[in-house]
Amino acid sequence: METKNCAQCGKEFSKDPRFSYKKYEKQKFCSKVCSLRSRKGEKRPNAEAEKHHGWKGGRRVSKGGYILLSRPKHPHAQSHGYILEHRLVMEAHLGRYLHPKEVVHHINEDKQDNRIENLELVRSQSEHMRHHFKQDPITGRLIA
Repeated sequence: METKNCAQCGKEFSKDPRFSYKKYEKQKFCSKVCSLRSRKGEKRPNAEAEKHHGWKGGRRVSKGGYILLSRPKHPHAQSHGYILEHRLVMEAHLGRYLHPKEVVHHINEDKQDNRIENLELVRSQSEHMRHHFKQDPITGRLIA
């Protein structure tokens, strides 16, 4: 019996006896669930991506200069399955997931220096901005 791999999950499946041979040739998914996930635009697991000639180990640099790592099962992963490396380093150090509003500050302002000694956890974006700007003692406003 001939088998195929599902285009969504990669699981091996064989011909469904209810379908004709022609229909089986066109069949790409092992189930209706995988077919629906594909239509909704859900991404394939990394097993398929790793086989691609352009795979770079699940590590890339964002437009903003931050290092992204492929972690599609992480609860705070972006829609494309990547998460910022400095957040993962801080999570590993603390032993917990970061709250989405918590910000990891690079002390030396090098976005790719993700050593724990260079990272500092701040509670909010406004607190983070105080690290980058000075506060006017009279008005209380942040100045460059």
